[in-house]
Amino acid sequence: MKHKAGKHWFIGLSYMVKVYWKYHKPTLFYQVVVCVLEGVLPFAGIVFPKYIIDELTGAHDINRIVFFVTALLLCSLFGNTLIGFIQARRELGQARIYNGWAMDLAQRLYEADLERIEASSFLDLQSRAYKFLEADGYGFGAVLGKTADIAGQIITLVGIISIISLLNPLVMLVFIGLVIITTLFNSQNKKVSVELQMGLPPIQRRRSYYSSLFSNNLCTKELRVNAMGPWGLKKFSEYVGYFYDFVKKWWANNLKAQVFGNGVAFIQQGVAYAYLVYGVVNGQFGIGSFTMYLAAINAFSGSMNMVMNNIIDIRRYSDYYDAVDEFMNMPKRQREGKRALTLEKPPSLEFRDVSFRYPGQEAFTLKHISIVIPAGQKLSVVGENGAGKTTFTKLLMRLYRPTEGVILLNGVDIQEYDFDDYERNFSVVFQDFVLFAASLRENVTAGRDVDDAKTTDALRRSGFSDKLDRLEKGLDTPIYKTMDETGFEPSGGEGQKIVMARALLKDAPVIILDEPTAALDPRAEYEIYMNFNSMVAGKTAVFISHRLSSAQFCDKIAVFKNGEIVEHGSHAELVSRSGLYHELFSMQAQFYGEQDGEKH
Repeated sequence: MKHKAGKHWFIGLSYMVKVYWKYHKPTLFYQVVVCVLEGVLPFAGIVFPKYIIDELTGAHDINRIVFFVTALLLCSLFGNTLIGFIQARRELGQARIYNGWAMDLAQRLYEADLERIEASSFLDLQSRAYKFLEADGYGFGAVLGKTADIAGQIITLVGIISIISLLNPLVMLVFIGLVIITTLFNSQNKKVSVELQMGLPPIQRRRSYYSSLFSNNLCTKELRVNAMGPWGLKKFSEYVGYFYDFVKKWWANNLKAQVFGNGVAFIQQGVAYAYLVYGVVNGQFGIGSFTMYLAAINAFSGSMNMVMNNIIDIRRYSDYYDAVDEFMNMPKRQREGKRALTLEKPPSLEFRDVSFRYPGQEAFTLKHISIVIPAGQKLSVVGENGAGKTTFTKLLMRLYRPTEGVILLNGVDIQEYDFDDYERNFSVVFQDFVLFAASLRENVTAGRDVDDAKTTDALRRSGFSDKLDRLEKGLDTPIYKTMDETGFEPSGGEGQKIVMARALLKDAPVIILDEPTAALDPRAEYEIYMNFNSMVAGKTAVFISHRLSSAQFCDKIAVFKNGEIVEHGSHAELVSRSGLYHELFSMQAQFYGEQDGEKH
């Protein structure tokens, strides 16, 4: 939802107030108290020196001098100490608020539709949202903080204006005019700054990507063996150049603002000293008043500039609020279902005329898929790369919604079920699996409280026994060295066995295995195949593999080609039809036959 520019500040401010109120209400109180104290305290440094100097140059009343000096010192000591104490409480509160908000954001990201998060534009949106929330390092809730600063400065201005109101009105008009001119210049200057920053996120993202190529283990291998170092360095240099151009324009813009600000300050100080010196020389006021007026004028200009700059900053960062609004309200269409699901036996599954295309693409990845998987049936999904096999399983797992058609579980549209209930009934091993920088136990149990004996049994059933027996810390062994130097780096095959154990331990009514043996050695693969029936016994299973010999373990086989199911039946039925499955199976059988012949 897009908001008019004039409403951004109020909407952004009200959003931050709600965030503070939700996570730590006292911080709002601390913010108000700090702004009041910071608005009042400067008067001590403006007024008391006048009376001290007047006594020193006049009656020399030691008691009055001691009183004014003591009052000035006590105001400074207790005022600044109190401000420091409350600021500390405020910063602690802001830390709690930020932590609460970050947890809320993580929850929203977890629940957001995957297709939204996977879009490249999402990263740029995230960067713009953080511009509002963190204001380029000024701190979480900068919009609220700067608004409070404005309130404090207004308190200061009211008092200062009452002090210098007796000065020549023309001099006041000069100071006000200089502040207005400075404000207009800074507004234009920061508009240019915002325009520069809006174009920065894509550059930073691409620069970070090409930089990471040289530290990522997988990428460094490819760069070396394919002599792609010069290519990678060239691409990195290209975006380093773009970033340098941004920095050059940024600092040129800042330098212009500094030069202009210094010029205005020079004029202001010149006018102030000229007028006040003239007033003292001509007996209009004394040295004490000279000191007070000079301090007041400087404080007036400083407060006015701070108010105007804060207003400009608030408007600047509030322009990013639309990104926050979009970011914090990412669609959760996949979680719209509310129907409870508890399966006591394996379910039937059905794709009914399902078609799907990825966001931003015109071509369909899957086209008019219609297939029934009866309860307890083992279905093998085969086909060449790019045929749509993995997309088929992602739709079944509700990671995406079908573009057309419907997927049914026990005759009910899967979108009607509560998402978390639905996911609890599936055990999945994806080809592009992920292990986390956590203990072996946490990776297998997925953070659930599970008996160690069951966890160990799942690892042994997945073929991880030999490695498990060699790990000194057993289930407590960290995976990767990211969090702990004693961690181990699993090979591709070892990682696949761990995620297989994760799926076995979950023991859900439906199991999906997407190329579960792709990284395994022949012996481990053979053991998986031999134990396949026991692994999926009493479950509805979907098994994806490029090794067509594994399809023989399944009840039915679905052959995918160009996003469509071109054949469906048992192994014997498909071989007898002399279609695509027969062709692919014969090719692999011939290859393995030749290999066996060579060995003999």
